[in-house]
Formats: sequence, C-alpha cells, structure tokens
Amino acid sequence: MSDLKQQFRDWHALVLRVQELKEAFDEGSRKQRRAQAKVEQAKQQVQKLQNELKALKVAIHEKEVSLKANLAQIEKYSKQRNTAKEQKEFDALNHEIQDLKQINNVIEEETLNAMAELEEKQPQLQVLEEAVKQAEQAKAKQMQDWQVEQQSIESRLKETEQALNDLINQLPVEAKKHYDRMLPSLGSSVLASINRRSCTGCYTEVTGQQYNEIAIGKLVICKSCNRILYDADSPT
Repeated sequence: MSDLKQQFRDWHALVLRVQELKEAFDEGSRKQRRAQAKVEQAKQQVQKLQNELKALKVAIHEKEVSLKANLAQIEKYSKQRNTAKEQKEFDALNHEIQDLKQINNVIEEETLNAMAELEEKQPQLQVLEEAVKQAEQAKAKQMQDWQVEQQSIESRLKETEQALNDLINQLPVEAKKHYDRMLPSLGSSVLASINRRSCTGCYTEVTGQQYNEIAIGKLVICKSCNRILYDADSPT
C-alpha cells in the first residue's frame, strides 16, 4: 500500500501545482488589465485638464466680449448724457454708466482670476501628458514580459495537467469518481492531509479506524467536508 500512499501525496501536490499555475496565469492577466487601467486613468486626467483649460479660455473670451460690449454701451450713454436736455434724463444715463462700470470692474477681476488660473494649469498639461507616455511604456514592457512568462506558464501547466491526468488514471476507480464529483465545489482543496488525527481542510478529528486506513493508503473521505484524506508524512 506504500505506493498508493505516495500516489495520494503526489496527487495532491499536482492538484495544488495546477491551481498555482492557473492563479499565476490569472494574475498575469490582471496585471495587464491594471496596466491598461493606469493608461486610461492617465488619459482621463489629461482630458479633464484639457476640458478645464478650454472652459477657462472660453470664459475669458466671453468676459472680454462682455467688457467690449459694456464699454461700447458706456460710450453710447456718455454721448446721450452729454446731449441730455433734462436733469432726470442726465441722472438716468449717469446711473446706467456707473452700473456698467461696476459690472466691468467685476468682469475684469474675474477675467484676471481666470487668466491666472489658466497660466497656472497650462504647465500641468505637459506633466500629465508625460505620465500618459510613461504609463504606455510601462504597459508595453509589461506586455512584452508577460508574453514570455505566459508561454512558460502555459507550457508548465500543460505538463502538470498531463502528469495529473496520468496519475489519476492509475488511482482506484472510487477515488477518481469522488474526485470528479467534488472537484467543481472544492477545487484544489478536494484533497486534504491529516495532522494530529484531524482533517486539515475542516479540522474534524478522524476516527481510529479511519486513521488506520489512511495510514495504510486506503481511500478515506472526511465525513464532515467530503475531502479525500491522505497521510502527508514522507514514507520511511
């Protein structure tokens, strides 16, 4: 039964190795997605700043147009005031002129603030555009490295899966059937070693009879978690 005991150990080792390689493959794919996400995030920051700069330029232009329109109106009112024949008309025109001047003072201040903000933000665009380039370069290098790593992982995974299938075909029929039945729900933890007479999958203590059967390499299923139990100790 010693050969069967070793087969169970090798079986679990191969199952875990397959899972490990699949996780490595998935992690490689996740790294690619994260690299792409960084590129997209950097591009979004550039786009956001470009939109802000554009909005500032539009706002400055609109304020300059308003200033010119108000100045033209002030000039018109001033001419009308100079030819006013009644004090009431003179006062009304003078009031309009003063209101427009106050409005222009506010517009001029807002224009200066917008121009200062534009001047402050424009250099940031170059920094963000450089960040996009760096993110794209990092993504390209990661993709290049991943292509090599991916081939290695796929090759090792194929070899390991083949070794696992070869070993499973040598196992007792009952073990194979239980493995196939429980694999979808338990995955790589379909097997569990015992430690101090307990299942390492659910920590339930095995009976004395089960422990003896495990020790001689018989198929034993944990009554609590349905894992296939085996003795992890190296053969003496």
